Amino acid sequence: MWKEFVGLGICAIVLVGCGESRQSGETRTSMQPLPEVSSTVSASSPSKADVRRQQAIASLQQVQQKSELLTQQMSGRQQTINQLLAEATHLEQELATFKGKVKEYILQHKMEVACMGALGMSLDESNQFSQDAKDAAALVTLGCGIAAVSNGEFAGSVAQVFDQLVQAGSRGNDMTQRLQQVQTILVAEQEKLGQEQAKAQDLEIEMKGYQSQLEM
Repeated sequence: MWKEFVGLGICAIVLVGCGESRQSGETRTSMQPLPEVSSTVSASSPSKADVRRQQAIASLQQVQQKSELLTQQMSGRQQTINQLLAEATHLEQELATFKGKVKEYILQHKMEVACMGALGMSLDESNQFSQDAKDAAALVTLGCGIAAVSNGEFAGSVAQVFDQLVQAGSRGNDMTQRLQQVQTILVAEQEKLGQEQAKAQDLEIEMKGYQSQLEM
């Protein structure tokens, strides 16, 4: 009986040992290191064609922005030119109407105009109507006699006509000066617009060049 008990114990030890051996083998097998997987991905660098394309796109966008700003600038300048043209036209018409009224006034008072010199009154050469006064005086066939010059009422009328022509000459000069100022500004603005239009054409050509590069 003792032998049987010992035999069973030996078998138990052997079985336990075998189990431990298998478990140890399985543990060693599961702990073996996995093969390393490289995480490095080789990225291909852009081609020269791609680089040139990106550069062309960037340059095209810059030129388009310049073109848009220039277009807005030209639009504003054109509005200014239109306003100046309207103002110049108005001043020209106003000046022409004013001159016509003054010339009519001179003809209506040509006797007084003819006698201004006899009373020591003469229009300055800078007066726009000095020549008109001379032309009107030449139409008078009768000279300013002593009786006419000595007539106080007539002399007063001559003085009044003279004063009116002096004021008319001053106003006419002011209107002419204003018209010339507007015309000077108008010419300068038109020249700037022409320069901007030429620049816009250059930008258009430049944009077409970049667009051609993108189509290749």
